[in-house]
Formats: sequence, structure tokens, C-alpha cells
Amino acid sequence: MNYLSKTIEEISKKLNVDIIIRSKNFIHATNDNFLEDKLEYSKLNIFQTDNCFYQPNKFLLNRMISKVINFVENPNDLIELYCGVGTFTLPLSKVFRNVFATENNRNAYRCLLKAIQKNKINNIHPARLSSDEVTELECGRKFNRMDGIPYSTFNFSHVLVDPPRSGLTDDVIDIISKYKNIIYISCNPKSYLRDIKFLSSHEIKKIELFDQFPNTEHLEIISLLQKK
Repeated sequence: MNYLSKTIEEISKKLNVDIIIRSKNFIHATNDNFLEDKLEYSKLNIFQTDNCFYQPNKFLLNRMISKVINFVENPNDLIELYCGVGTFTLPLSKVFRNVFATENNRNAYRCLLKAIQKNKINNIHPARLSSDEVTELECGRKFNRMDGIPYSTFNFSHVLVDPPRSGLTDDVIDIISKYKNIIYISCNPKSYLRDIKFLSSHEIKKIELFDQFPNTEHLEIISLLQKK
């Protein structure tokens, strides 16, 4: 392994690139294990690691960000669940007064913190909370991880959810249904349609489909739901 690490370092210096090598029980990074990219739509820096989720189709990503922003009217504060590395969080910080961004994955959360610092953004308030913990927070539970976050002062005009393929839990649906505007991003039409049925207090006002994987059954859905 020492020989391999030394060889990787030499290649990295010669090509002037950072290299990350991972296999079972082994990881070597020539700088750190963060990969830096730039969101062309907003000109903001974003970070990812090799073991956290990132939007796979960069050719559609800027259109997706643009569509989400175009869906927003009369913004105040935003609460975001499943924010990941901040793909939508970062550009939406330019639209909303405050963004309360929650994510449970430690690696994704580290990427978000690094991006907030790199871009010198002061209106994103991140918290490492799962979606279920957010529902507990809404019900009054106290979390030490919320220290320094002025949660009681937020006035949320919108909630954004971008869940995994399994969709939303019943508790999350109950919590987000109290907000007037729901931006729901889904990578699974089946779980999306199931969840929409339970969000009967809202109706779809705007919706856009993105074909990230041509010639497959997969579709990305971006929609705006508003209270009836």
C-alpha cells in the first residue's frame, strides 16, 4: 500500500490533479476526499465525495435548478429536507431570506458545510437531522444540534423535499402538509404518485419532467404543490 500511495502521489503531482482511490478497507486521497465543482446556473462552488449522492446528469442539472427557482413566488424562509450536498440549497439561498437545510448523511452534510464556507453564505442554517427528526423537531423535541439556529424566528413560506426513491414517510407527509407551498422533487414516479394521494390538502400547480436517463423508465419530477 505504501508503494501504491507513493505512486498515486507522483501521478497527482505530474498531472496536477487530485486523485481519490478507494477499495475495500482502503482509501487514499492526494489532497482531501472532496471533489469540487461549480454550479453553472448560480456560479456557486459545490462539493461532493465518492460516497454521497450527487445529481448524475450535469447537463440537465442547471435546468432543474432554474425550474425550481422559477416555481418560487413570494418567498420568505425555506425549510428543506433531504438537502444532500446542497445542490438546490445553495442557489435557493439567493432567493429566500433564510434556508433551514437538513440532511442526515454525514458525508453529504460535510460537503454542505464546506460549500457554505467556500461561498461565504450566511443565510443557510444547516442541521444534521433525518427527516423523521425534523418531524420530531416540529412537534417540540429539542436537539443539541440545533444550538445557534434561530428556528423559532423562521417564517417558512415554502418547504422543499427531495427524498430517496422510497419517497416520503407518513410522518413527513403530515408535517409538510401544513405549509402552503411544497416543492417536491422525486426520482421515482411511483412513490411520487403514492405520496401525492396522501397530500390531499394540496394540489399540483406546476410540474416538469426531466429525462435524466434516456431510453430508460427513470424520470425526475419537479413539482409545486399549493394548499387548496
